[in-house]
Amino acid sequence: MEIFKAIPITLKDNVTPPITTIGNTAGAILTLNSQPKGTDKLVMRYRVKDSGDSWRVAVLAKGPADANGINAFGLSTLQIGMLANTYEISYAAMSATGDILNNCVGTLVVTDTSASVTQTAKAVGNPGQVFTDSTGMLHVTEQGVNAFSADWSITPDAGGTTTAIRVLAAPIGGTATPGWFQLQAAQVTTPPGTYKYTLTSLGEDGVTVIQKVSGTFTKNSNGLMNNGPLTLLTPPKDLAVRGVFSSITAAAMGQVTGSPVRTTYAAQSSATNAIYNHVAYSGISGITANLVIPDTSALGQGSVIVERVALNPKNINDLLKELPVSTMGNIFDDDGNVIG
Repeated sequence: MEIFKAIPITLKDNVTPPITTIGNTAGAILTLNSQPKGTDKLVMRYRVKDSGDSWRVAVLAKGPADANGINAFGLSTLQIGMLANTYEISYAAMSATGDILNNCVGTLVVTDTSASVTQTAKAVGNPGQVFTDSTGMLHVTEQGVNAFSADWSITPDAGGTTTAIRVLAAPIGGTATPGWFQLQAAQVTTPPGTYKYTLTSLGEDGVTVIQKVSGTFTKNSNGLMNNGPLTLLTPPKDLAVRGVFSSITAAAMGQVTGSPVRTTYAAQSSATNAIYNHVAYSGISGITANLVIPDTSALGQGSVIVERVALNPKNINDLLKELPVSTMGNIFDDDGNVIG
């Protein structure tokens, strides 16, 4: 009986068939151009659109400056594990000292070979932002460029002992970022549950209170889950609210690093009928805005004083163009110099 029979085998060297994978294989390059001059660091948080997932945080690499001194910032989606999908994003462009020069929210569409962004500007202001990242860490941001440390005060929602924790400004991208504070689940040694907290941001001396905000989080096996937006308890130090707030009618305000608020003042006297216009800001310097001065023709002939608070002088000409003819008298800056 023949059990084994020789079978001729021919080996042929064929081209290796292609391997098809699903997802971001080559990696797209995301580049954010036209950031304000002086931007040193760009921090982006992202998550799959409409997922409700915790946020992931990425620091984009700083590229060389162009002829105007403007840097582009970019990253490889492959490098950070960002698969082809549609993401919601929020990013802040910051100076070397922590000023937020640009703040945007939008949508990022990633394919295997491309990445495109649709974005809108977002005002920076009180009380700031709060979110939980993918590691379960709680972040509170936009607490002020002069906020170098902060005190967390954490109390069970149902009442009980308060835990105090002091932290320094978060090391985002390897460097301390004033106004940005983190809380790790390991720092909260109390049992799982819902907690309310206050965060008091402090100046460089560790004593001066910059501002105070509050919020709630739930501690569980995933970390510290943010439960909602912050509430402002104590406004920023040295932010003087003068006059009565009125709405902003200027549609385009340039590079805004804070919440611009126009404040109109009552006539200084019947002799001058002076109107003051002020751009108030909530904690971080560097605001640039095109301010539309309201029509003061009903007050008669008089002087208009422009108080140049964090206002780029190059916009003075824009201000002059907006003045109604009937109000054209002398225009002064905040030092009393005639500028028009």
